[in-house]
Amino acid sequence: MPARLWAGARAVGRGLARKTLWARAGVLLFGLAGTALFLKEMNGHYPIRQWLFWTYAEAWLWTLVFGAACLCAGDRLLTRILVPLPLPPLRERLLLAFAVGVFVFQAGVFVVGLFGGLGRIFFYAWPLALIAVGIEPVLRRARRVVRLIPHARRVAMPPSWWGGVALVFGLAGVAMLYINIMTPGNVAYDSRWYHLAIAEHYAAAGAVTRFPEGWFCATYPHLASLLYTWALLLPGADLVLHIETAAHLEFLLFLATLSGIALLVRWCTANSPVRTRNAWAAIFLFPGIFLYDSTLSVAADHVLAFWGPVLFLLLRRLLRQWRPSLAVLVGLVMAAAIMTKYQAVSMILAPAVVLAVSGVRRMLVRRPARVGVVPALGIPALVAVSALLLSTPLWLKNWVWHGDPVYPMLNTVFPAHPWVPGTDPDKLLQIAGWTPQGPFLDRVRETLKATMTFSFVAHDWWNHHGSRPIFGSLFTLTLPLLLFVGPRRRVAGLAAATLVGVAIWYWTYHQDRYLQALVPWMAAVAGAALAMVWAAGWPGRLATTALIAAQVVWGGDVYTIPTHGMLQTQPARVVLDLFSSGWRKDWAARKQSHIEYAPVAPLLPKGAVVLIHERMLRFGTGARVVVDMPGTQGGISYATLGSPRKVWQHLRSYGVTHVLWTRGSTQSYQTSVDDLVFFEFVEKHTLNQVDTAAGFVLGALSPTPPADVPEPRLVRTQICGEARTVLVHKLDNALRAEKFPDAHGPGPPAFYVVQGGCGALPPESAAHYRLLVNRSGYEMYTLK
Repeated sequence: MPARLWAGARAVGRGLARKTLWARAGVLLFGLAGTALFLKEMNGHYPIRQWLFWTYAEAWLWTLVFGAACLCAGDRLLTRILVPLPLPPLRERLLLAFAVGVFVFQAGVFVVGLFGGLGRIFFYAWPLALIAVGIEPVLRRARRVVRLIPHARRVAMPPSWWGGVALVFGLAGVAMLYINIMTPGNVAYDSRWYHLAIAEHYAAAGAVTRFPEGWFCATYPHLASLLYTWALLLPGADLVLHIETAAHLEFLLFLATLSGIALLVRWCTANSPVRTRNAWAAIFLFPGIFLYDSTLSVAADHVLAFWGPVLFLLLRRLLRQWRPSLAVLVGLVMAAAIMTKYQAVSMILAPAVVLAVSGVRRMLVRRPARVGVVPALGIPALVAVSALLLSTPLWLKNWVWHGDPVYPMLNTVFPAHPWVPGTDPDKLLQIAGWTPQGPFLDRVRETLKATMTFSFVAHDWWNHHGSRPIFGSLFTLTLPLLLFVGPRRRVAGLAAATLVGVAIWYWTYHQDRYLQALVPWMAAVAGAALAMVWAAGWPGRLATTALIAAQVVWGGDVYTIPTHGMLQTQPARVVLDLFSSGWRKDWAARKQSHIEYAPVAPLLPKGAVVLIHERMLRFGTGARVVVDMPGTQGGISYATLGSPRKVWQHLRSYGVTHVLWTRGSTQSYQTSVDDLVFFEFVEKHTLNQVDTAAGFVLGALSPTPPADVPEPRLVRTQICGEARTVLVHKLDNALRAEKFPDAHGPGPPAFYVVQGGCGALPPESAAHYRLLVNRSGYEMYTLK
């Protein structure tokens, strides 16, 4: 009987299988039912709502929306600009369209931000509007591509084993970089200092606003920060999701950079039978990309690197076709690069010189190819004008808001404001330590030498990876190989532009991370050279294998060096700990942002403006921030203000509502007078002081200004047994034991300063004074 039943069931099953609709419905029904059953059972062990997957899935969702918006808008604009010209091949067109779209996207954030329109509606409306503008032609082209895929497969060259090795190597490199960005703790110091901090300020304000204290970092080029601003506008997201969304935007731009490297290598080897499939993987032969602070870290170095391949691809088209429309595109990319970082000068100088020389040559060449002055020199001029006009969000904004187009760099030429006398913008940057020193000719010789030796010497902070060079040397080592292979004209041109960039980098500020902008060019040169050497026969294959193996083995452990400036360990290890939080049921770890100001954010009311005292970092409060660190801003000097009332008025004029400081502690970046005035103000004239989990004190400014204090204000000093009374503004002179008459005034001195190890506060004064701060061996007191 059971056998008969089983046979009947099989017959029924075969009958249903013949009915395709029923079969598909059954597969779908039972598949979904199995999925639901599985999730129901597993939810008890690991709640679905706690899955890490949701954070990364949402970050990828908005990253893909951003990518689609850039591609659609860029493709429509690219088509309009290149109307009279043949469009580039598909892969190059996609890259150019995406690049143009990125420029349009950030321009929209800037323009709408100027009018105070940043917010929830803008976050959704802006990318959707850009998608709507160009989605139809993109989809139409996508359908054509899908139809051509079978033909492309038939005519494609069969894959090679070395191409497969390159693919595996490249995918491994991409995966290793992606693992790093999966923790928000990977965000670099400079990102916490200004890249993300600017974006947070704009998002909190709902506008692109002037930084009232004249914060220097906010006046630098910040195209990347405008992109991150959109990520930080994501409604309902916590700090971790905001950071991860911004990190994924940078990662998407990096993937686009890889496609640009592949296109550059293909162009360099276009006139040879060399096969260059998966040549983009050459970028991972430069292992510095895996290590802090040259890796992806929500900064701007790799955003600048994205523009490099795009610029060179457009330049080679412009040199061939010499059309105004291409000149505008080249100007746009140059503007985008210079609006990303000032280090873009190392990328755009060589192309600018080539364009100028080409214009002169076209004017002077014999007929019939000779052209007039206007057509010949008009194209380079159009590139320059386009770059100047399209970069107005950088220099014109600074000119209007601060009186200096490159504030604070030309403060001696332009009437820069705000500007406290004695401000030194170069002090904290330590530029002298990162530029060649000595007589001019010695600096030139040192720079020329560095263009060949830069990769064999570490150029980074001593506490990162010491003296070990980790950048990667295949660009330098493959240059001599070009003498023995061909055709090499195109590769040599790209290599020459790269060497010019290296020389500029060394002359201006030679930290390794600033070379990341040139790495795509280096990778393209190395990839093309190695491919041509490989194709030259077995000696070339042996040489190529030796070079690559030596570089890979030498740099194989770079990824594991535990010198991350923020985490003090490898980001991958932090990511593994994050993944294991599910097993530990440590759900709080999912919200760990590794940002020191994150505990402060819940304590601030909406619309708060926070003064962060004597610290460089400013990201994580979720609010607008003002800083008073000397050398980073031109508007705040407590010694100049002098009294609590003037400090209150000055801070209120900047919109400050709260102050964040470390109680009783100073880093001595400011003068002793600054410390006295500041700590007196915050200890006596801020309300609702709260000691935060991050070790800071948060206080609110009082709604009314402090009362006037009698002048002159005096300080009683006790330095190794010698007691003196001096004016407040002469305290630093007194601490240096300079001789001048004692000062006199009404009432007891406002402050008392005692040198440590030389006695204590006199007993008769102890009842009237309280400790403000310890500063470099001195105890500073104020009247109670």
